[in-house]
Amino acid sequence: MAKFTKDNVKSCMKSSALTLATLLGVIGGVVFGLLLRQREEKWTEREVIYVSYVGKLFLRMLKALILPLIVPSLIAAVGSLDMSLSGKVGGRAVGYYMSTTVLAVILGIILVTSIHPGTPKEAENDIKKVGESRNVTAADTLMDLARNMVPPNLIQATIMQYRTVLTYPGVEKYNDGKQVRDPNDLYTWKISGEFTNGTNILGLVFFAVILGITLAQMEEKREAAAGLFQVFI
Repeated sequence: MAKFTKDNVKSCMKSSALTLATLLGVIGGVVFGLLLRQREEKWTEREVIYVSYVGKLFLRMLKALILPLIVPSLIAAVGSLDMSLSGKVGGRAVGYYMSTTVLAVILGIILVTSIHPGTPKEAENDIKKVGESRNVTAADTLMDLARNMVPPNLIQATIMQYRTVLTYPGVEKYNDGKQVRDPNDLYTWKISGEFTNGTNILGLVFFAVILGITLAQMEEKREAAAGLFQVFI
């Protein structure tokens, strides 16, 4: 049985410094938050910003590390695997992402059709406001998923992702020469697309997996190529 000596305690503290610092930070945050709740006056919006400022900076730093770590890690990992395993790993990664997104879409459709969130809008002004908000069908969502899987520009994919936009035709049904535009039928609305802010993780993951599989097929040169991406990890 090991004895508790001063050197052993110091060694344990040194090896677990990060864990202890994280634990102390969590405890300190909880205590600090409980103390702030004791204030009788309501916090102003600016005061809330001041209190959460350090936390926001920390979260921004964590988000900034996501992209530089994910893409090189996937390329290096898949590229160093045996070719028989690379296809399976890549297929499962993309399949998992797609399946969770499809399940989320299905769940959203079920909830919307069953509980009908929101209140009916009868006034024309209210209808226009609803028309200005984004509406989309299940088919459009699934097609956007496939479109984002193959981004046209990898640099753009780091900050933007594609989505389908259906334009509200107005209160009355009409024929624009191409087809009848019915405000009650989303499938007759004018369809277009746009790029919105947000990292296209699916497209970057798909690219990283494909590039990793390509490196795995290079045989002798794959170690040098995979080592290049390991430098960024």
